[in-house]
Amino acid sequence: MKGMRRFGWLLACVLASVLCSGSANATVHLCSADTKPFYSAQLPQQGPVVDFIRRAYQSQGLTVSVEFMSWAQAQKQAIAGRCGLVGLWPSAERDQLFVYSKPLMTMRLGYFAPRAMPSLDAVLRQPQLTLGVQRGAYLNADVAKQFPNRLESADIAQALQQLAKGRVQLVFANREAGLYLLSQSPQLASQIRYLHDIERKDAVLAFARQQHDAPHLIFLFNQGMASLPSLLSF
Repeated sequence: MKGMRRFGWLLACVLASVLCSGSANATVHLCSADTKPFYSAQLPQQGPVVDFIRRAYQSQGLTVSVEFMSWAQAQKQAIAGRCGLVGLWPSAERDQLFVYSKPLMTMRLGYFAPRAMPSLDAVLRQPQLTLGVQRGAYLNADVAKQFPNRLESADIAQALQQLAKGRVQLVFANREAGLYLLSQSPQLASQIRYLHDIERKDAVLAFARQQHDAPHLIFLFNQGMASLPSLLSF
């Protein structure tokens, strides 16, 4: 009997060791759009948001790999359960597809317009308005109703270029991402300005509901995030 107990104790120790070592070597695979100043292959530590996520998972013994691609492609890969999605904005439709982390940060969304237009009312007085949007990105429901004519772009940079060329009259996009792009291009900044916020949305880390370990990965991230000294702010 004592021999069996000792064997059971040794077996439990071995199993615990294997599980711990597997957890320490596990990698969380994430997909992200390349969106400065939040996350980008060109930013130090791949950007402050990715760095924050990485540190949260590291505190739980996990490593993180991130693949950058267009937002539409990142969302497609995440829905298929191949990766977690960085910086998703929850919506009723997305609630059916994803499980979410606690909020990473709050993002401001609104309109970019030509500098020649003094106000939103001035823009709205133009005939045949077309709104520029990022393909696959969240769009406020009221904005979608107000602007049935929309031109989709691969990213915010392309949408702002379309605005500068007069192909769209407004762009609905993330404030900080758009302002960062304008800060990097004096020519664009001389033509385009941010008008005002339409709404604020919490950005989260998301995993597809069909991904079998999604709830566990969200739980570990939330645990790790709670252990960090400060949250993200922009």
